[in-house]
Amino acid sequence: MTITLSRFERWIVRWLLPIVVVNVSCFAAEPAGGPGDLDPRLPQFFVAKEQHARALAREFKIQAAPEMWAFFEAGAQADWATTRKLWAELHPRSGQYAGVSDESVRNLVWAPVLEARLAYECFTAMDMKFVEIFGHDTIAAIPKGAIYFGGTDPGRGVITAFVKSHPGADPFFVLTQNGLADSLYLKFLNATFGKKIYVPTDSESAKAFEAYKADAGIRLDQGRLKPGEQVSRVDGKIEISGNVSVMEVNGLLAKIIFEKNPRHDFYIEESFPLDWMYPHLSPQGPIMKINRRPLPALGEAVLEADRRYWQKLTGRFLGDWLKESTPVQTVCQFVERVYGDAQLDGFTGDPDYVLADRSHTPHRLFGKLRLAHAVLFQWRLEQAAAPAEKEAMKSAAELAYKQLLALAPDESEYVRRCARFFVDQKRSGDARRVLDAGLRLNPRSKRLTEMLAELAPVPE
Repeated sequence: MTITLSRFERWIVRWLLPIVVVNVSCFAAEPAGGPGDLDPRLPQFFVAKEQHARALAREFKIQAAPEMWAFFEAGAQADWATTRKLWAELHPRSGQYAGVSDESVRNLVWAPVLEARLAYECFTAMDMKFVEIFGHDTIAAIPKGAIYFGGTDPGRGVITAFVKSHPGADPFFVLTQNGLADSLYLKFLNATFGKKIYVPTDSESAKAFEAYKADAGIRLDQGRLKPGEQVSRVDGKIEISGNVSVMEVNGLLAKIIFEKNPRHDFYIEESFPLDWMYPHLSPQGPIMKINRRPLPALGEAVLEADRRYWQKLTGRFLGDWLKESTPVQTVCQFVERVYGDAQLDGFTGDPDYVLADRSHTPHRLFGKLRLAHAVLFQWRLEQAAAPAEKEAMKSAAELAYKQLLALAPDESEYVRRCARFFVDQKRSGDARRVLDAGLRLNPRSKRLTEMLAELAPVPE
């Protein structure tokens, strides 16, 4: 049996999928092992997600596809080959691949299925000790009763799996900002949390879409579209598409949740930047807090706590050598020696981190977390008027970018963002050093090669 999606829903599901795929792609490799070879908490999570799904099915009288229940059962039995097979059968019917979907799959049971799948992918993505560090440190940063937005796959999948109870919001509410533009996900949130927190309605979702179109049309006429934003005018009507547009709608809906739940603290693990949040953000361990009121500045206590957390983490992974005063050249030499040549003489960090296989690596996860902070500090630097604040933000951003480079030098986009910071600071020599180090690990990166060609040589 099939259901027909509205024009708005067809547009959303068409463009929401690539956002999911981008985040999942770092976990593309599948383990070859048999039953029981993964962390024992994973089968337990499949059991919990099935209980959540069956409660929804009973309450809303959903006739879910038998394959959905078989998926949960296989996971509960640690039969990962069967879960992969069933996932391959289910996800093309979810409505994220075509304008017509199978209503026995595209229903409220789908979100628990997806969350179980995300947990599986995250648990198989890398050494579990790195999954543990991310999950523990994120949960420790969030107080009881808060609302947390998890943007990337681990940001949603790991935290949903590690909290005591996802449907019970114990110890806090776990949502994803990436899915808010999907009406089915909003229905899932309302069914799960609607008696405890405010969740946007379908009408508010449609209004957010129209508000974005109106704003995008104005900015199109003014030549102020964002990089990657796909907006055009066809027969006098605004046409929009792409990931950036979906995230703009998601951002408007996230703001409604923020504004209509004033008694809750808010935290976010960022995937795509949401502009309205930046005046409210402050670093909080591996993630960020969305403060209730815009912050005039990030105080020294906040910056010191950020330095302590990331110097401890980078010390654990890389050795205790990367400080604020560490030259960029020293960071690049470390990257080429340890990551490029695998020379670990004198290395005091964790070899499992720096030698992680490219298909099962924690680099992208922890690099993404640090990039979000670096961008926040750079945004503050650009907004600051007082010389003291500018200097503080410049120092915080530079340290974050150097840590980013040392944590994830094999991620070419992170290397590019790091180099761009030094270009903006009129330090082309350091930018070139960063690009040289990045190209050592990604010699075929066209974007890094082109950026390097634009820069002057490093002075002798």
